Amino acid sequence: MKYRKQYIDVDVAIEIPNNLKKLEAGFGSKECLDTAVATNMIAVGMDVDRLGLMVVDGQPKQNSEYIQATSRIGRSFPGLVVMIYNPYRPRDLSHYENFTGYHSQLYRFVEGTTATPFSARARDRVLHALIISAIRLKYPDMAPNDAAANIASLTPEQMHDLKALILDRLSIIKPSVREDAEGEIDQFIATWKGLAASSKPLKYKGPLYRSKDQKYNVLMGYYGGECADTEKPTLTSMREVESAANMFYYEED
Repeated sequence: MKYRKQYIDVDVAIEIPNNLKKLEAGFGSKECLDTAVATNMIAVGMDVDRLGLMVVDGQPKQNSEYIQATSRIGRSFPGLVVMIYNPYRPRDLSHYENFTGYHSQLYRFVEGTTATPFSARARDRVLHALIISAIRLKYPDMAPNDAAANIASLTPEQMHDLKALILDRLSIIKPSVREDAEGEIDQFIATWKGLAASSKPLKYKGPLYRSKDQKYNVLMGYYGGECADTEKPTLTSMREVESAANMFYYEED
């Protein structure tokens, strides 16, 4: 069998999904691609079990990025990572000289990440899910999917305890936004009660793919998917918080 080698550039975002499918295809497939050439974008996720050899050209600037990138192979099958260091870069040279010691304590050198807890954009994305999770865990009768319609059954005391659970934690981390967060909680609960009072039954979530004749309302939609105006887009993964956007360029005739 003649070995067929192809190279692709996975830097073009719009082509990535199609190229990933080709990378996952078996060797006998006509769509099979054998090699992926990528920038450090691979550090945030490119899991193809079929690929078992990785060549890293230069030590990444962050240890966490190095761990993420090199852990993409060897998960389901044996893998080999080959590091190519630049002897004229002091950082690369240092990693080469301390290769064994560094890799024996790899996670010890992971840098701390910066975060802005309870920021306005974070609350937009997550606060409603936090409220729903707290209610379903704290009050077992509210846990089933169909129980979303019973939000009005919670007493003012129960709602006060729920708000205190969130706001007390917020006051420790970022007390300056307590008033804003409290208003957003009240607004979401009011919207929730309005949906529960409508003629259609209310559920916490529906199927990934909506049907045109859906006979019930949904409180949480899938972030990045098709959501009705009454649904709150809800993240299903902690790895991606931004939905992809395509850019189109038109030329005038």
